[in-house]
Amino acid sequence: MQDDAFAAYDAQRARSAAIWVMDTAWTEADLPQRRWVAPKYALRGAVTVIAGPPSAMKSSLMLAWGCAVALGRQHGHFRPREPGKAVLYNVEDGADEQRRRLSAALRQFDASPADIAGKVVCIGPLEAGMLFVDGDGEILPTPLMARLREIITERRPDLFVADPFAELHGLDENSNTGVRAVIAQFRALAVEFDMAVILVHHTRKGTLEPGDPEILRGGSAIVGGGRSIFTLLPMGEKDAEVLGSPTDRKSRSRFVRLDDAKLNYADIAEAVWYEKTLYTLGNDEIVPAAVPWKAPDIWQAISTTVANKVLDEIDAGLDGGHRYSTAPSATGRAAWRVVQRHIPSFTEPQARAVIKTWLKNGVLVREDYQDAAEGKKRQGVRVDNAKRPG
Repeated sequence: MQDDAFAAYDAQRARSAAIWVMDTAWTEADLPQRRWVAPKYALRGAVTVIAGPPSAMKSSLMLAWGCAVALGRQHGHFRPREPGKAVLYNVEDGADEQRRRLSAALRQFDASPADIAGKVVCIGPLEAGMLFVDGDGEILPTPLMARLREIITERRPDLFVADPFAELHGLDENSNTGVRAVIAQFRALAVEFDMAVILVHHTRKGTLEPGDPEILRGGSAIVGGGRSIFTLLPMGEKDAEVLGSPTDRKSRSRFVRLDDAKLNYADIAEAVWYEKTLYTLGNDEIVPAAVPWKAPDIWQAISTTVANKVLDEIDAGLDGGHRYSTAPSATGRAAWRVVQRHIPSFTEPQARAVIKTWLKNGVLVREDYQDAAEGKKRQGVRVDNAKRPG
């Protein structure tokens, strides 16, 4: 089996020496569309990375997505284009634990284990789960990787999930060269078998901001190597304040948010939420599952009329020619206070979230202006009337 592993590795090296050349004209209408297994989240021939701290329901969410693919059913924003197969490689949980979690995940689909038999394949190592090792500067597949390749060849999954990334290789996690090489191996696997690959990863210790790629543990090359990067984090206290939910730790621990990992931190409005829902199985055990959750929409409390009254006041500015400010430290000129005057039920975090959204979608525009009263330039905001609500 080890010889087979190295034979596959040599074949991959030979393929990596080939290049494609494109120098002719093309017609846009003839371009093939991207081949998504689930748009935004899982693309054939590409690697997605989902990172979160312990107890953020990463593994539970992956099992739910595997069921969604097998059943051809929507799971929140994860929408498989058609029914398919999923292979889930988990280093941390055994077969019985996977059955428990899958049983809980299936409850939200009103489905049973028979509905996914042969379509969701859970596999794991009997001992160490390492798939790649460092061989004197070269990354080499292990015999376990050879066996995994056999299973993928036989099952031909549309989605392959490996969990967790740190235990899939024996390279220095902080080495960009090593991490890049490992990601490249999984990307090559995705291309070879025309499947989408999702790698489950951990976040570093310390303060974690939703959608911040810097919170991923190890070398930064993992962010560059993935086609899509997401963070999966528990609901923070600020999140709860904006949503008007209880802010105590126990209440917040039931919810997690999935965000695109962009250079800018994610807005609360961009988050996809999941609730840790408990199901009682046939053996009387209680097992959690990640279930899509619709967060309260603060915008339902803002009619078009009220929104435009708020914008009118912000655009008019203050007495003496002063303009409102969106700076976090602003006090008397703070634009969020205008929101709160018109909607007294809003907390400060909710009012600030409204201003932040308007800045992001261009309704409010920051610009420098000459403050006549103080005789100096300051920054304020004005309203782009073309982008007003309604």
